[in-house]
Amino acid sequence: MVPVQLAPPTSVALKRVQTTAKGKLNRIDPYGFERRDDFEPYKEMMNEYVAVLNRRSKRWSKLLQDKPTVEKNITVKRYVRKGVPNEHRAKIWMAASGAQEQLEAKPGYYQSLLEMEHDAKLKETIHTDMHRTFPDNILFKSRAEEGLQKALYNVLLAYGHHNQTVGYCQGMNFIAGYLMIITKDEEQSFWLMDALLGRILQVFFTDPVICYFLDAFLMVYCIAATALFFREKVSVSTKNAD
Repeated sequence: MVPVQLAPPTSVALKRVQTTAKGKLNRIDPYGFERRDDFEPYKEMMNEYVAVLNRRSKRWSKLLQDKPTVEKNITVKRYVRKGVPNEHRAKIWMAASGAQEQLEAKPGYYQSLLEMEHDAKLKETIHTDMHRTFPDNILFKSRAEEGLQKALYNVLLAYGHHNQTVGYCQGMNFIAGYLMIITKDEEQSFWLMDALLGRILQVFFTDPVICYFLDAFLMVYCIAATALFFREKVSVSTKNAD
């Protein structure tokens, strides 16, 4: 089994799928998600926000220019808190999480996990969740050109053998799926998974009691946030975004 060769985030394939046969723009955002019900408000918001994004992108490009590594300093921290542009997100995430260090320290390790003999139950469990992963994202539909389903399967299978204490559990497919959308790289997504689940959020995947209370807290938080949104009719503002 070999890693799937993926195109960059701004691939021609994604642009092609975004346009219908009649040449009209489909209701798809830059990450590949179909926005059937809120595309017009989303487009209006992004049109207002694009100037902010462009300014940030230029600042990040200048900061990272000719630097093979990302320096951890006050400027980078301030920039991160304001938001990392999509084109720089993979590099910053890899550096800030320590995933880049692990990747460079263990060359070939990810490939070795793919080539080993795999547990049949693990394969079946992961395969079951493939069609459930971002069903409204064109990059994860089996018919999509240069789709991410196979690459996502590889990442989850490799991680299940890498971290046998956790293995695979429902929800990991969405974490790995989002990482794949951003990085378009299996090995980077694998090491980011390891940083998140193996170190940063380790306790949430190894202690069932904490997981239970976390789920309950998130449910209450989402209900309260949704109620507040509809009561106050919160609108997105970009006045103080930058």
